Amino acid sequence: MRRSSIISILALLLPAFVIGSCPASEIKIAGSTVLLPAAQTWAKSFPDKHPGQQVSVSGGGSAIGIKMLIEGKCDIALSSRQASVTERMAARKRNIVLHRVDVAAEALAVVVHPSNHATGLSVAQLARIYSGDLKRWDRVGGAKGPIHPIGQDTGSVAYGFFDQVVMHGRPRSKTIAVWDPSRSVSSPDMISLDKGAIAYCSPSLAGALAETGRAAIIPISDGKHTPAMWSPANIVTGNYPLSRVLCFYTRGKPAGTVKSFIDWCRKPENDGPLLREFIYPCRPMD
Repeated sequence: MRRSSIISILALLLPAFVIGSCPASEIKIAGSTVLLPAAQTWAKSFPDKHPGQQVSVSGGGSAIGIKMLIEGKCDIALSSRQASVTERMAARKRNIVLHRVDVAAEALAVVVHPSNHATGLSVAQLARIYSGDLKRWDRVGGAKGPIHPIGQDTGSVAYGFFDQVVMHGRPRSKTIAVWDPSRSVSSPDMISLDKGAIAYCSPSLAGALAETGRAAIIPISDGKHTPAMWSPANIVTGNYPLSRVLCFYTRGKPAGTVKSFIDWCRKPENDGPLLREFIYPCRPMD
């Protein structure tokens, strides 16, 4: 082969070799759809401050994210719950310790008809209401009359959240009505028209309903302390019982670029993607 031909071939192969041997570093994230919007925003912004570092994000739910993490298919699992005993055992079989980093906390609010003068409910009372065991407001400090519980679609995030922090798998009454919270601010809703109504929803929606006089937000207790209203401070500190921590899971303590990404996400200047979803950052950093 002529020398000029060899040089030409090498000239073509060299760029491919350099590019292939120096790929952009990528952090793979998967899991909870609750944290997904914030994680996607962080993933877009992180490379601007860390050139050459790419972040890919997918949903699927907490269980999928933790499974992928254990199997080595992602670097960070997004989760809206603690890893289960089964998941921790699966990790141990692979000599992996699941390390949790609390990132944020979110809450559900409980709303009733604006004329309802019940001063608060416990989580246990909520469970009894939604299971059909507690049926009258005068049994919990309200006016005489039946309680009409309103729920959400079984596929909604709020439904799963309520099941996690209130029902704990307890069967729900078959007479529970279902509402569409996305329409309740702009149209007459089931709460403002029913004096016996009670429903759960996001704090942002509860605030909008209360401001327009369509509902009243009711304080909630854990059964041991005074009923509390939701607030960012009560949510993050755990003083409001209808709240849960949202977290990152990693294989062992985070290090290298994974740690850099997590630390960066938890800086105060990067709280925006959480606050836009009415999710509140946990402090301090580890």
